[in-house]
Amino acid sequence: MEDLALSLRTHRYFFKLYALDNTLNLNSSATAVDIEKAMDGHILDN
Repeated sequence: MEDLALSLRTHRYFFKLYALDNTLNLNSSATAVDIEKAMDGHILDN
């Protein structure tokens, strides 16, 4: 029953939206650090 109680708790999600001047060519194994490096210098607005 404890699992059910955990699933009923409120969840909070935070999202960041970036406007980029190009498409990132990354594979599915890219890490957050890889994505940040690829975005560096290409962020128009966030």
